Order: sequence, then C-alpha cells, then structure tokens
Amino acid sequence: MRYKKHRAKTWDKLYKKGVNWDSDKPSTRIMNFMEYLNKKDKVLDLGCGPGRDVIYLAKNGFDSYGVDFSKVAIEKARKRYAGKKLHLFVSKSEKLPFKDNFFDAVYSGYVLYYTDMKKSILEISRVTKKNGIVYLVFALNKKFIKTGKIIHLIKEKEIISLIAKFKLLKKEMKKIENLKIKRPYRASVLVLVLKRR
Repeated sequence: MRYKKHRAKTWDKLYKKGVNWDSDKPSTRIMNFMEYLNKKDKVLDLGCGPGRDVIYLAKNGFDSYGVDFSKVAIEKARKRYAGKKLHLFVSKSEKLPFKDNFFDAVYSGYVLYYTDMKKSILEISRVTKKNGIVYLVFALNKKFIKTGKIIHLIKEKEIISLIAKFKLLKKEMKKIENLKIKRPYRASVLVLVLKRR
C-alpha cells in the first residue's frame, strides 16, 4: 500500500495559510453520516481539521470528539466553538487517546490515506463499540481540469482488504468536482458505511 508520511508541521503550514475545505458550513458527507446516529451517541470525527463537521455534530446535540494531528487546525476549531459537547484532541489516528469501545460511531472523510491505514483502521475498530457505525470517505483519484493530470490516491481493493473486521452496510461510488478553487478538479469518491462486528 502506498502512503506518504505527512508531517504535522506540513499540515500546520497549510492550515495557517488557509485551505479550501475550511468552512463554517458542514460537509454533505456529515449530513449523510448523521442519518445513522441516535441523539445520545458519542461520535468521533477522525481528521477533523478546523472543525466544520465536529462542531456541527456538537451543535446538533451529539457528544462530539474531534481528532487531528495539526495543532493549528485544533486551535482554529477551539476558537470557533467552545460548547460542552465538543472535545478536541491533537493526536495521530494510528494511536488514539481513547479507551476501547468508547464511541458509538466514527466518521473519517478524505483522511485515512494520509496515515498508516492498517494501523488507523485497527484503532478505529478498537475505539468503536460493538455494532457501532463507521463512516469512511476516500477520494480514489483526482483529475485536474486545466492540465488533465490525474493523481491516484488509493485503490479500492487496498481499502476493502483492510475492513474485514467490519460488516459492510453500504458501498457507494460518487463523482464530485471542485471547480471554484485555484486548481479545479474532478474526483472519484468511495463512501463506505460499516458496522463493527
């Protein structure tokens, strides 16, 4: 499996500069994730960045935890919202600071291929309760509109090989585009809804 070690300092620089996904509006994916939740659920946004989705979950009454390995991203999230139901941590996804079976549900969007995925998915399994929901989103590739260049981020079969410990509830392929940025692109996106066995 291909994966690059992305250092926290690199992401800190990006978040200081500003990233196109830093928004006060929740992502479409988090809205879909919420369909699987109950109001009293304890939920984790793994790779929460500056907090758009984890804050939305907290504002909607969920006991919400956000983890990112960028200190700058977590600081931005803390400045945005300081409600009781929001808990933020600087941590790597390969070694989460939570007890076994801690969460009712875990969400991770466009993050895991920047980590050691095998270790990250083992950690997700460890911290998720039995029958808990795990909602994962991966961009498999990106095609840049202006240049036609294609970047392959990960293959579907690489992901599927790592989720054997989970029951697959739903697998969905989507095409998305981001045309309002400096380097507009189209991407193939894989959405997996899993249940921990």
